[in-house]
Amino acid sequence: MRFIHLADVHIGKTYRGKDFFDWNLFEKSIKKILDLSPDFVLISGDLFDSPQVKPDDLLKTIELLKKLKKKNIPVFTIEGNHDYNNKGLTYYDLLSKLGLINNLSSGDKIGYLKEKYESEFVNFKEIELVGNKMYMAYGEFEGKIIKGLAYIRSEKTLKILIPKFLDKGDVALLHQSVRKISGIPEENCEVKLEELTSLDFNYFALGHIHSSNFPNISFNHKKVVYSGSLDFTSKKDFHKIIWIGELKDQHQKKGFILFDNNNVEFIDSDVKNYYDVLISFNDLKELREKLDYINSKYSIDKLILNLETDVKLDRS
Repeated sequence: MRFIHLADVHIGKTYRGKDFFDWNLFEKSIKKILDLSPDFVLISGDLFDSPQVKPDDLLKTIELLKKLKKKNIPVFTIEGNHDYNNKGLTYYDLLSKLGLINNLSSGDKIGYLKEKYESEFVNFKEIELVGNKMYMAYGEFEGKIIKGLAYIRSEKTLKILIPKFLDKGDVALLHQSVRKISGIPEENCEVKLEELTSLDFNYFALGHIHSSNFPNISFNHKKVVYSGSLDFTSKKDFHKIIWIGELKDQHQKKGFILFDNNNVEFIDSDVKNYYDVLISFNDLKELREKLDYINSKYSIDKLILNLETDVKLDRS
């Protein structure tokens, strides 16, 4: 297998009421994917930032996905928490019917679809749920089985559904917080790492967490991977500089994953350098010196500056 794994694109993202999504970066990422010529692409949720997609954003998305289709590169998807609404329909349904993606789950319908769609890469298992005929979708590419489960808020529900939907296969897509590797407090995670590594899959393509856990991705002979987001989606995603006492910095990896015959590589996106900076200072001379040093050491495209001081500053 040779595939691309990405997640959390968040098309249509806004920040403080203004458009924040970088179409140029997304187009460059699609070009990189085309140049890498994978067998298929995985999108592990949150392709869109909201279920209410602007017409212009939808049209641009369609045009970029068409480039992958033209090169015969199928795209397998699941929905994230930003994608679906309480009506149970999403733009993934439309994109699937247009033949641009192969959606393996459908929002609050969990893993069940009310309707089939035409695809040479997706099979449908007919089931009956509460007296209604529904379908469970799973992908297949050259004998490799791809399964997925949309974002589910409840840990209790996931304990029931993960073994049911992800019984066995080659690749599993999930949009969840996984304990030990998500980087968030364990009490806020819905899935235990051990619950995934006990399943009969080789690669778990994760979304929802915007930081990648690459290269620490191997557990119990399985690869459990957050690709992270392609771009910054909010202030909490920005690179960090904290200068209270000693200077510390933290850089975010932004991009996607290339899986090539069991080798995993992180491909950086051409993200702009956005920084969230916190500086403590005792006088204005110290502040100027620290700002000059940061400006000389780091390449910064956008900066949010937070100041901490006991000095009384004259606003003038």
